Amino acid sequence: MRPMPRLAAVAGLALAATALAGCGADEPVDLPDADTYARALFDETNAVRAKNDLEPLMWDDCLAAEATERADAVKDDEKLTHATLTAQCTDGELAGENLIRMDVQPDEAVDAWMNSPSHAANILTPGYHYLGVGCVPAAQALACSWVAEGDPGAGSAIS
Repeated sequence: MRPMPRLAAVAGLALAATALAGCGADEPVDLPDADTYARALFDETNAVRAKNDLEPLMWDDCLAAEATERADAVKDDEKLTHATLTAQCTDGELAGENLIRMDVQPDEAVDAWMNSPSHAANILTPGYHYLGVGCVPAAQALACSWVAEGDPGAGSAIS
């Protein structure tokens, strides 16, 4: 598949992110703190990548800070909307984001992403090498941004 330019990749995820906003269990869920949740989303992402014979992503503190800012910016929005995203923390030229606001455990959040073609494509993009996840409290849930960067020459699962 051909690599997708950064802006188009982010724009393609905006509609799918809306479907993941405000979803959750009927009963309140006892969620871990935001940082623990973010690290769990990172670990779950790499577990999915391993099952698909992809290299694990490396944690990047710069991307995590960017992701936290992005999550904070949308935490109270009715619909989760992606802002323009460009690679800025690594030498890569490929950047992508997944957003979620749910009151479910991290493995269930990644399952929700994997059930959305555009979100799953981000997780399974072989060109991504670095990932940062940031979460912030949002009403009775957590709002999280998953920001990855990499090299489009390594390929993209996004079409």
